Amino acid sequence: MLLPLALIFFATMAQAQLVSLYTFAQTAGSYTAISGGTQVLPPGSDDTVSGLQPIGFTFTYNGSAFNQFTASGNGHMRLGSATTGSTPISSTGNTNAISAFGRDGLSVGGVFVQTTGAPGSQICTIEWLNYQPQWNGAAESMNMQIRLYETTNVVEIVYGSSVRSVSRTGQVGLRGSSASTDFNNRTTTTNWAATTAGGTSAATMTFSTSAFPAVGQTYTWTPPVITDAAAVRVFSYDINCFTATHTLAAAVQNSGTVPIDFSVNPLTVTVDVTGAGCGDLDQHDQFWHSSRWEHRLLCGFTNIGYDRRWYLHVCLDGRIDR
Repeated sequence: MLLPLALIFFATMAQAQLVSLYTFAQTAGSYTAISGGTQVLPPGSDDTVSGLQPIGFTFTYNGSAFNQFTASGNGHMRLGSATTGSTPISSTGNTNAISAFGRDGLSVGGVFVQTTGAPGSQICTIEWLNYQPQWNGAAESMNMQIRLYETTNVVEIVYGSSVRSVSRTGQVGLRGSSASTDFNNRTTTTNWAATTAGGTSAATMTFSTSAFPAVGQTYTWTPPVITDAAAVRVFSYDINCFTATHTLAAAVQNSGTVPIDFSVNPLTVTVDVTGAGCGDLDQHDQFWHSSRWEHRLLCGFTNIGYDRRWYLHVCLDGRIDR
């Protein structure tokens, strides 16, 4: 038989993009209030949770795809399910949650949502208008937004103007799965422009007359690149190929930014075999060997051991060498 002429290898895997692996950045940005939009919670919402609202596109978070969210009058939201309570990050059952300033507050001006932009690069903005960090603390307020970015799946929290009075603490950041370690939050008692990662899921940010976010203060969480593995070498230990079955081996390299534990998340390598005969090889050379023409196909990267190059030698009689 003749060996089919093209072997195309793809390496794929499924692994949750734990929010604890998201990278964080804090920058001075800008705050643009929603103009129009859809009201998801009415003014004066206290401990109230909205019904499921459309994001406007598919948003991947914590390794899962979502099209809907719910918002709480307590300064936080949840993807796919109803959010609960006033401690959204430390409540492990409140999975897939994002908190702008979660505590027992009051949404004085209500909560609004608006999705803008062209398909493929849309942004869903959820805004708390005149959020009162303490449900009965009328002398203080915050304006804040959570922004979800299509395609990149980036999460942003952006702060607007605020009024400070009594010192309050609230939870800011991400909650992923129900695992106790799957969170990515921030903490400070003095400076919202220089926060540090929370040591526990219960870590808080202090909002006071001396510690508060400047208008445009932006926190950004970017998911890691995990599913970036590919076969870098393909080779064979079998000498003869006279049947329809032939064993090949592939060396797989992870080019992502996060280690992949194959013992926990096995990698699947898919081989697509195409072509009808060795005479149609696109990338090969021909040489005269043992009274016949032989076709040689380079199948992988080079410099294996003594600077040798690994080839699959596709011969006219179906013989395959390495």
